[in-house]
Amino acid sequence: MTTTASIPAPTPAPTSAPPAAAARVPFDGILFFPVTPFDAAGAVDLDVFEAHVAARLPFAPGAVFPACGTGELHALSVAEAAAVVRRAVEVVAGVGGSLGTAVELARAAEAAGADALLVLPPYLVQGTQAGLVAYVDTVLAAGSLPVVLYHRGDAQYSAQTVRRLAANPRVIGFKDGVGDLARAQEVVLAVAEAGRAEFLFFNGLLTAELSQAAYRGIGMPLYSSAAFAMAPEIAMAHYAAYRAGDEQARQRTLSVFYRPLVALRDEVPGFAVSLIKAGLRLRGLDVGSVRAPFVDPTPEQLDRLSDILDAGLALADEAGDHRAVDPARPHPAAPPVGRGRPGPVRRGRRRHRPVRRRGPRLRLDAHHRRARGSGPARPRHPRLGARPPGRPRRLADAG
Repeated sequence: MTTTASIPAPTPAPTSAPPAAAARVPFDGILFFPVTPFDAAGAVDLDVFEAHVAARLPFAPGAVFPACGTGELHALSVAEAAAVVRRAVEVVAGVGGSLGTAVELARAAEAAGADALLVLPPYLVQGTQAGLVAYVDTVLAAGSLPVVLYHRGDAQYSAQTVRRLAANPRVIGFKDGVGDLARAQEVVLAVAEAGRAEFLFFNGLLTAELSQAAYRGIGMPLYSSAAFAMAPEIAMAHYAAYRAGDEQARQRTLSVFYRPLVALRDEVPGFAVSLIKAGLRLRGLDVGSVRAPFVDPTPEQLDRLSDILDAGLALADEAGDHRAVDPARPHPAAPPVGRGRPGPVRRGRRRHRPVRRRGPRLRLDAHHRRARGSGPARPRHPRLGARPPGRPRRLADAG
């Protein structure tokens, strides 16, 4: 338990020193929020986490955000969060919750080799704007890493508060998870008036692809993508169309994949995370269940998720291979050895056991499909992988 004495006092904002993350994290591409895998006993499975991250690096994410919302930071201990941070590269680590926990997370993330921090909301309570400033300043005082503000829940920043915090060069970005475009526009303008041309703005809404066209219009060109963690081929098909200004292709991706995914997501609180983990299990990577208070999808919901993935992957096949979508920006090099991150995942050099694919996986047999009145069985998309032998179809992916 963190004591008050261990919490550093806020310090005045420095007037110099460039943001430390600028040279280490490109922030140019989809922002990747990996899940945190758990084994059968409920412990964090670091080998599976490393495999999960390594499999997405060929798609050139703009940064990796481990132990954040999709990574179930709310359910991790400080030691668990630090362990997953240590296994990734180009890391923006999540911190938040009670002030003492946020300080411990910030210190642990820096010791584990993180490049920057994403400051999630305080736990349970809502303070004033001055209180939010003090919260962020205390996190800043816990170490030397730059931070991105997460505008969501109990941490909703006014434009003037963001401008005030942006006076500190270690505050490098703003992620909007509220969806108030007028307020977000005010924030963009206020930071511009403060002279922070390099300041970063992210759309952080759930399934941000559906709203990103609007966010680009107000000056927020970057967005996070939970779907990238589950199906990077589909996420990159959308991103390629978004970058190229191909609205017909982009909207087709939204109609075929993202809109049905959001409809399923909205049925149960927490499905923004639960569905991503379920989708990874469907595709052959056993990331385990979600931790409480989240719940896993039912077998019927898993079937619907399978259909959505089938359709999205087929569309991605038509769009082509979008790994390293921007040839002008090759994958950034992994951080140098000796920065407090033992055994990092390195591009082009995987240190994990590859996930074995067992060939195409069939959907429910014809008997079950007739019983449900949904027509004859059909083959699954080959990219969905096979379930381990000997496990019943309807229970295979229940986590």
